[in-house]
Amino acid sequence: MRLLFVTKQYPPVAWGATDRLCRHICHSLRARGHEVTILTSDQLPQKHLNEPDVSRGLKISDQAGTRRTAGRALTWSILADLHRVGKKNRCITKDILKDNPCDLVFGWNLKGMGAGILLAAHDLGLRFCLNLADSEPGLFFRVQRTCLPSKLVQYVAERSAFSQACFPGGESIPIIASSQSLKEYLLKKGCPLERCRVIQQGLPIREYPFEPYLREKKQDLKLLYQTDDPGDRGVFIALDALGRLMREGAGKFCLSLVLGKNRRQQEEVNRFIESEGLLGKVVIENLSTHFFLPHVLKKQHVFISVSEKEEPFGLEHLEAMASGCAVVSDKEGISDLVKHKQTGLSFKPGDPEELREKIKKLMNNEELRLEIIEKARARVLKYHSFASYLDQLESYLTEIAGK
Repeated sequence: MRLLFVTKQYPPVAWGATDRLCRHICHSLRARGHEVTILTSDQLPQKHLNEPDVSRGLKISDQAGTRRTAGRALTWSILADLHRVGKKNRCITKDILKDNPCDLVFGWNLKGMGAGILLAAHDLGLRFCLNLADSEPGLFFRVQRTCLPSKLVQYVAERSAFSQACFPGGESIPIIASSQSLKEYLLKKGCPLERCRVIQQGLPIREYPFEPYLREKKQDLKLLYQTDDPGDRGVFIALDALGRLMREGAGKFCLSLVLGKNRRQQEEVNRFIESEGLLGKVVIENLSTHFFLPHVLKKQHVFISVSEKEEPFGLEHLEAMASGCAVVSDKEGISDLVKHKQTGLSFKPGDPEELREKIKKLMNNEELRLEIIEKARARVLKYHSFASYLDQLESYLTEIAGK
């Protein structure tokens, strides 16, 4: 099978678990005899530009329009807008696809950017499959009707391309969903998913040695919260919960807070830390291209996740469970993974008081934390091996490609 693997960033130079999984998939499919070419962005450091079998024709930007660099106007072809800005960008994508002949175009976690690639592939008669990650139900979000021209165009485009989960001619889109919860969520939104296959992601378990960080009797409970989203408000819910612990005199904790390099976010977080009386209790670290969550998890007792959207399956949760770090996350964020008091502790979304209670429970009960860790690791080994995941993925892609 000749597979064109379309992804935003390859090789993964960021910390995201799905980016690392992407690379494992590409290498493993090649090892099984498939021809895999990666189509990705050219916005990578020079040292990564010599990666074999990688085409860097995509131009990806955070904002639409024209940017000026060194006095020159540079027009960026933005995949997120390809389905609504006209024929020119569609043609750009078609030319890229023509230069990369394949049996199947596989869109890997493209979010809104999948629309342009999807429709261009359809125009060329290419077979296409779209993988939806844990955070992508918003890809099917229906914009409310409005008289504003821009919103009206967006409504029409998203409804035709996504809400119906069909190509313009009515042919359904082959989709891989990361969890049953994600599929059910989309069905509730009115998305007919006749060709949707649920394949829960797995980990190359050898990269995640089970090394739980044991807590000494009077040692602080070491917590981890990490995000690269500059608009993440979940971090403030976590800090609010810790501030409540401080005010009641339960300050036997310390938090490693790993953030992106957004200066405004860091300044806002610093002010909030001071207002909550958490100075000296929170250490802020910046995400770097060398950030690897499993290495960080070895030094933590608890991994905290506060989800702001429907995320029924999270690879970061899975990494923590595999590594021996107890997970505390909101209920909506982990419904397919973490079972309360079994493989983690869950709390009501957006409720810092309930999060405070769960952190305090683990602070005062090391036996419970170790029990959760053991059960979580067992679940990963039983249901989330990379080999099983790859077998299912390969089978479905081969079926779609007609090979």
